[in-house]
Formats: sequence, C-alpha cells, structure tokens
Amino acid sequence: MKLLSGNRSAFLGAAAAAAAMVAVCLIMTGDHGPPNHVTISFQTLPARGTREFREVEEIIHLFRRERPEIHVKLLPDAPRERHLIVRRTLAEAPDILEVPLASISALAEKGRVVELGDVFSRELGELFPSALAAAQYNNAAYAVPFRAASTQLIYNGAILLKAGYLTEDPLLNNWSELLETCRAIRRSAHGRICWPLGIDGGEPDALANLGAMLAKQTEAKLLAFGKHEGMREFGDTWRVALNNDAGVYALTMLQQLGEHVPPEALHWSREDLLRKFIAGHVAMFFGDARALSRVRTAAPGIQVRAIEAPIDRTRASCVEFYGAVMTPTARHRDACKKLLAYLCSAQAQNIIMTGGSDGHPVFAPVREDLLYDPWYNDHPDYKPFVKALRYPSAHTRVQAWGEVRKQAFVPELRKVLSGETDVEAAAQNIEGIGNNVLSTYYGYIGHASETTVLGMSIIGIGVFLLVFFTVGHRAKH
Repeated sequence: MKLLSGNRSAFLGAAAAAAAMVAVCLIMTGDHGPPNHVTISFQTLPARGTREFREVEEIIHLFRRERPEIHVKLLPDAPRERHLIVRRTLAEAPDILEVPLASISALAEKGRVVELGDVFSRELGELFPSALAAAQYNNAAYAVPFRAASTQLIYNGAILLKAGYLTEDPLLNNWSELLETCRAIRRSAHGRICWPLGIDGGEPDALANLGAMLAKQTEAKLLAFGKHEGMREFGDTWRVALNNDAGVYALTMLQQLGEHVPPEALHWSREDLLRKFIAGHVAMFFGDARALSRVRTAAPGIQVRAIEAPIDRTRASCVEFYGAVMTPTARHRDACKKLLAYLCSAQAQNIIMTGGSDGHPVFAPVREDLLYDPWYNDHPDYKPFVKALRYPSAHTRVQAWGEVRKQAFVPELRKVLSGETDVEAAAQNIEGIGNNVLSTYYGYIGHASETTVLGMSIIGIGVFLLVFFTVGHRAKH
C-alpha cells in the first residue's frame, strides 16, 4: 500500500508539474488552447453589437471552421483618424487592424504596418483594381482590401411617381435630369410638404464627399502635384487645383442643388436626414448601402430605391475603401496572413454582399466577380454601390488634405449651398486658404527637395545673424 501510495503521489506530482508547464507555455505564448493552436487579435472599426460588427463576426466564425488551429480574438472600435491609428499601432497594438485605406501611405511611411507581399496574389484576378490600388503604397501591398462604402442617389419612388416619373425609371441619369426632377417635385402637390433633395450638412465627411464627387465628375482635381506659378523655386509641390473652369463648374452644380435643399439641412446629422426622408419631407439624398438598409429596416413600407449617382462629363462616385493591416508587433504572422487572405475570399465577400444573416448589406464587397452574382437579380438596388468601385473618386492620400478640407473646402461648400458666396469667390478662397495650409500650417509645400531644405537653412541662418547683430548693436548703447 505504501508503494502504491508513493507511486500515486509521484504520478500526481508529475501531472501537476506537466500542467504547470503547459500553463506557463500558454501564458508565454498568449494562446488559449493546445500548444499547436495560436491566438491572434483583430480590431475592426464598428462598435460591438452593430450590424457592421455582426458581419465581421460571421466571417470570423467561418474562418474558425476552416482554420480551427487559429483562434481569433475580435475587438471593436478601431480608430479612424490617422494620428489615432498611429498611436494604436505604437501601444498594445492588435495583430490585425482594420483601417480606412486612405491612411495607408501615412502608416507605411511611419513604418507602422507590415508589407504583405503576395498574401492575396491568388485574388488579383477577382478584386477590383481600384481596391488593390488603395491597399498599396510605392507599388507594395500593405493591406488587404476588405469592404467599401460608395455614394449613390437614394430616392422615394412614390414621391417621384406623384411628380410624374416612373419608380423604375425616374429619369436621373445626368445632372440636367436631376435638376429637372427637383423642379418637378417642387411643382407637384407633394412639393408643398417635401423638399426634392436632402443633405446631412452637419456631417463634414458627407459634405466633403459630395463636393469631391462633383469635382471628379467635371474632371477637376482637388490637389495637383507639379511645378506651380510662384513656387517654381521649390520644385514639384502640392497645390489646390479647384480654381479653374472645371472646379467652378462643379461648385456651380452644388449651388444649383442647394436651391432644392431645405436651409436647415446644412446643420442636419445623418440621423436627421434619415428621419426626414422616412417622414416624407425629403424625396432624395446621396447615401451609401448602409443608409439604404437603415431606411428599409426602419420603414419597410417606403418605396425606397437607389440609382447610380447622376453624371455629367464622367461617371464618378465617392468611395472609401477599408482594409486590414498587420501591425509590426504581430507575432504569429503566418496565422495573420491566413486571416488576411480569407477576408477577401469568396465566402467572406459573400457575407458582405448579402449582409449575412441580417440580410441588409452595409458595405460593398471588393470582389469584381460578384457584380455578376445572381443575388443582385433579386436585390438590384444594392448593385450601384458595387459598380461604383469601377470609377471611384477616392479620398486623397495627401496627409495635409484633411486640414485643407477642414479649414477651406467644407466651409466654402457650406457657403455655396447657403447662397452666402458665389462660386468664383468660393473657388478662390479654397485655393488661397488651402495653399496656405499646405505651405505654412504643415511646414511643407510638397515633397521638400534638397534645394528647399538648403533654402530654408539659409533663411534660418539669415534670421539668426539678423537677430544676433541687432541685439549686439542695442547692447553697445
């Protein structure tokens, strides 16, 4: 009995030691499973419990079934602003982070994202070229394009029918038809209680997106890079490029649309706009697939439809791409790459296309082959949001544009819409204030060349000598 008791004690002691060793290994590796399993963290943009977050949860669920050896810890509320994204990648960074792809250049320049190589090369034939381009910097892939939001025209078919237009063919193909439809709604009996067009003017991003889309349609550029008058000594520089015929034409269209927008809409949030649309006080608005789904969920009785945004010279739609990046602190990089590749797989993109179990899409998928999926035969109103990825008016990657937009672009767009200023003055103000931001606020006027640096150094030396001799001269008296 003593021998058996001793063996039992020895066995229990060995088992405890083995268990302790496994626990130590798990603590050291951060894994929550057997030693051959790994855990990676993925922080996505939406808040927990939202429709957007549930889509990602469904994708991760399918990935776990395919790759049971990889445990994915899904986190909400990833930062959206560039400086906050940089901070997030510096401290307690997740292994994978979803970001707006307009931030890729800034993140890559600061070394806060990992170059991915050919992680999704097998998908090159199916992903939209625009999505692939948005994920690259200096011809290298730093992100996997994941999903996109595009702006199209959403309308109430019943209101347009009362104005004399067929719900299926509302005559909104170009700018002239859009303006004529706005006038017809104003003339109709319904026009006494309904404005033709609504905007969420209190949302700077939404207003900037509309202005950028109109500019792209007239073939105007927000910024231009090259040698500019009065700045040639600095070499190639970034300057605002809207103070020309194309830019003024885009602002003129915005001004004409403003005549059919309720004045208070300049202060509306997106929630305000959706409420007014659902209540029948607004007939049309520019929005994305998320807005269309929200209206259909909140008011299923409304004949809400979507059509490609009316065009002028060229078709364009403001598109914001979102993608997943790997942070420099990621340890299990092979596992991370497997998840990254899966995000643009047919299975994952199908969830984004259909909205998953919810059935109401909020984003557009980034796979071009899905344009021909039979799902769109029964859900044609969501197809324009995907077709727009063929002709995106993407957010500019120039880091200073965010401040130009804040100080010059959006304020002048509001003045044009309200009639506070004319389009020529607005174009001049956007150029003057914007160029001042580019050259002084950021302390740079483009990509500083060696001569720029030398010139600034000489100026600095001159200022130092001036102060030195001035102070010295005064000291002698």
